[in-house]
Amino acid sequence: MNASQAAHPVWPEWVYPYSAGVTGGLIGGMGVALVGAGYGLISGVGIWLPVNLVAAAVLRQLQLQSLGEIARFNPLALGTGLILHAGISIALGAMFSFLLPALPGRPLFWGPVIGPLLWVGASVAALPVINPVMSANLEIVSFAIANGLYGLLLGWWIDRTPMVRVSR
Repeated sequence: MNASQAAHPVWPEWVYPYSAGVTGGLIGGMGVALVGAGYGLISGVGIWLPVNLVAAAVLRQLQLQSLGEIARFNPLALGTGLILHAGISIALGAMFSFLLPALPGRPLFWGPVIGPLLWVGASVAALPVINPVMSANLEIVSFAIANGLYGLLLGWWIDRTPMVRVSR
């Protein structure tokens, strides 16, 4: 055993690259967006409401509007919501890839477990403060389906990515 191994005896020899978590997070985020748009169509609230609710975290004037006004097409809200959602999806995917070496088994198993937990944790911890209008209007069934899909896509992408040897 060399000095490096003695200092870090639990480091794995092979890991999934962090870039796989970033890409998987983005792919999972696209799945979430599709579920949100689908929910908007099926429920009758329109496809713009979910993304506009996300944008309300930054565009505070949206929080002063009625739900009907928020549900209208707004190019600034669309762009802001998509960028914000993509950023959060990528950040949570990166967090998942950082956690993977500590988890036994494959990412395809852990993605649908940890992915939704990261989203729910972030939502419960921050959403009521950062975006109260989204917190008050979050549709729990579509949120659960979207986050389950996020974790499944995230885990699937990382699982199909070749592992890399850890350099010490």
